[in-house]
Amino acid sequence: MQNQKLKQEQKVFFIGEKLPMTVAKVNKNYAIVTRPIHRRHDADILKHKVEMGGYCTFTEAFEDLKYSLIYSILDFNNNVKGPHNSFGYGIEKETLKKDASDIMKALESNEIEISRRNSCELNIDFERTFGK
Repeated sequence: MQNQKLKQEQKVFFIGEKLPMTVAKVNKNYAIVTRPIHRRHDADILKHKVEMGGYCTFTEAFEDLKYSLIYSILDFNNNVKGPHNSFGYGIEKETLKKDASDIMKALESNEIEISRRNSCELNIDFERTFGK
């Protein structure tokens, strides 16, 4: 399924997820979507950061990461979504446009790919996303 409808800055909803993500960059093969970290909805991520020793408490982790972005790459050709498989690329709120462009270029040149271990089926909720 190639992208025919998503536009930059559009809200995208996924089946089974309450919070929408926003399209940061899109082309015919991929979209990069982001959203701010949420204390309750992303509690598992924050707890993991504490368990891995990065922070002493849940609150400390949230306070440090509250301006960070959660991201996902949508692969329309393989019908999957997930993070990339490289430590060399990240997405920060302050540099979102540049970071998203860098990731898109790296995807298109096959320098990086969507993590096979952490990917799942692309499950866009078309009704909530497009209002149909």
